[in-house]
Amino acid sequence: MSSSSLYARIALLVPAGERLFLSFPIDAAVTSYEFSGVPRLLPEGGKPWDQVRTFSIGTQARYRFDQHWAVIAGANVASAGVRGASFGDTLSGGGTLGVAYSFSQKLTLGAILTAQSKLAGGLLVLPPGGGCLALFANEDIKPSSNSGGSVALEVEDLDALIARLKDKDVQFKAEMIHSPVCRMSVILDSEGNSIILHELKKK
Repeated sequence: MSSSSLYARIALLVPAGERLFLSFPIDAAVTSYEFSGVPRLLPEGGKPWDQVRTFSIGTQARYRFDQHWAVIAGANVASAGVRGASFGDTLSGGGTLGVAYSFSQKLTLGAILTAQSKLAGGLLVLPPGGGCLALFANEDIKPSSNSGGSVALEVEDLDALIARLKDKDVQFKAEMIHSPVCRMSVILDSEGNSIILHELKKK
């Protein structure tokens, strides 16, 4: 699998005093994916997605305490989803908080903490028209060699799907892992990446 991305940002900077500056950024990104070989992400083959689009609009405030120290705070509304996903289902809100230290006019270092409403327990849900795509980090199960991210696909009937995949000799890395909200199994795609298939538990 290969991917390419295009990113753009435009921001309006407004001085609100000698120490306070406000900015209003708009960000947009499009990531396109190309699968080689015969993907096994779906039971009948085929490509589960070909493009992920993200957009965000927000506001950010930067307050300088002195010539060195500054505090940064902001909020945003964002959308992240695959092609065909319902726009309303991909919306999330979040904020940032951080500090910056200027050593000189040419060198400034800082740290920013970002929290987004769709990120809970490391889980980001991108619903592609009725299902969901979940991206999260897991220290125990790692795709490829030493990469730390995994991809999870929601399915309606995990038991039936497992039986069909076994008939097609798909390799399993783990079976029937139970969590508080779902059951899941881990398969390997044609390129050796871990793909998590999960079924939400009935409420």
